[in-house]
Amino acid sequence: MPCRRRAFACRIQSASLVADVVTALRFCQASPGSSLRLTQMQKQLHRPRVTPHACPPRSIEPPQGRPDSGGNGKTTAGFLGLPHRDLLIPDRGRACIIPAVGCTNSGEEQSVQLRCPQSELERALHQVSRAVARRSTLPVLSNVLLAADEGNLRITATNLEIALSVSFPAEVTDPGQLSVRADVFTEFIGSLPKQDVILSGTTGSNDLRVTCGTSKARIPGIPAEDFPTLPRIGDQPPTTTVPVEGLREAISQVVFAAATDDSRPVLAGVLLEFRGTELTLAAADGFRLSVRSLALQQPAATDLAIIVPARALAELARVLGDGEETVQLLVTPNRSQLLARSGRLEFLSRLIDGTFPEFRQIIPKQWRTRVTVDRESFLAAARRAKIFAQSNNEVVKLHIAPGDSELDPGSLTVSAQAADAGDTEDILPARVDGPEATIAFNGRYLTDVLAVTKASEIAFEMTTPNAAGVFRPVGDESFVHVVMPMVIGAA
Repeated sequence: MPCRRRAFACRIQSASLVADVVTALRFCQASPGSSLRLTQMQKQLHRPRVTPHACPPRSIEPPQGRPDSGGNGKTTAGFLGLPHRDLLIPDRGRACIIPAVGCTNSGEEQSVQLRCPQSELERALHQVSRAVARRSTLPVLSNVLLAADEGNLRITATNLEIALSVSFPAEVTDPGQLSVRADVFTEFIGSLPKQDVILSGTTGSNDLRVTCGTSKARIPGIPAEDFPTLPRIGDQPPTTTVPVEGLREAISQVVFAAATDDSRPVLAGVLLEFRGTELTLAAADGFRLSVRSLALQQPAATDLAIIVPARALAELARVLGDGEETVQLLVTPNRSQLLARSGRLEFLSRLIDGTFPEFRQIIPKQWRTRVTVDRESFLAAARRAKIFAQSNNEVVKLHIAPGDSELDPGSLTVSAQAADAGDTEDILPARVDGPEATIAFNGRYLTDVLAVTKASEIAFEMTTPNAAGVFRPVGDESFVHVVMPMVIGAA
């Protein structure tokens, strides 16, 4: 039985490695030399199975670099520029390490020495930390890459879904590259005083030495060649250039409507459609649709449509610098990756392969009843109703009543009730066009759209209680949000 358990553990470890390999393939398919790397990977996955009795009689060697989380293997340079663990094969109470086919131990690392301000280094580390893999069988994905050249230090991190890279000026004495643990390095740099930090490494060692004032530290590293090779915009002409504030606002107004599960990958992404001087963003989860158009200063280099993972786009909006005015967007020629550059920050995301639904056909063209109301009052009332709706399937009712005269244009009643929680009602003054109507929505869907809209007034349009409702900010035709209603009888 112990032998069977050990064999089962080996199979689980191999399956985890294969999963990371597949992810690496998807992420790096646009990188140079991908055909060669694919061949190496195929050889690795289809190599002959090694049986325990074939293990040579030698002891386990000390790990080079940082061991994996289980402490049962050593890190070697692997195919695709990524490290992975060697196989730990049990053999009658003893163990040995069989180096993987196609993987070799790294050679000597180039020395590096530089000086930079602690504040700049800490800021850069916090910016790229969003892309550091928290749990991975590839140890290098929990690292950051430090690349120093003439007068510049670039810090890069990736989790094979997104990659972030930040550069800033530094006094570089000896150029070089090294990869170190992100968590230890970031936390230590954050604890240092606001003084210059000296980073240094020596030839033949992967250790990074950090000096700041009276504080010194040695952090074990991994050779830089083990870190994934990531494409950069460089001197390539971008697909388009977008204002930072406009892009950040547009992302916030659509990304929340994307699906949160991956059962339908296309709906877990956000559509970016480039057409002439207009960029349109759209997201839908099957119950709601959010669309935002953004005017471009210059026409896009080509008309195209891509789907970016919603989580990746949200990260891009979060890391865009406040001091930058524009961001360059570049879609790789094979349309598998999106690159963005703004100031000293570079961002990379894989793209979702698929066809986004024809969202323009989903937006209702006509309405029967239309109500215009103060947005902040509507949002506050919806939040209060949501408190009671939590005990009743999140059902929030909207009752639209036209006025009797010009002095009484109408009202919008926001209400919710639950047998165990009670009930609430807010009557808001509103301008009503059309007959009286009642409709119900998920309370969270209401607060989501009202929170991201910036206009002082918002208009709601509907036809019947069972048809989709449309939200439009008054005076802004660039944004529209469609929500499917709930069955009122459920309240």
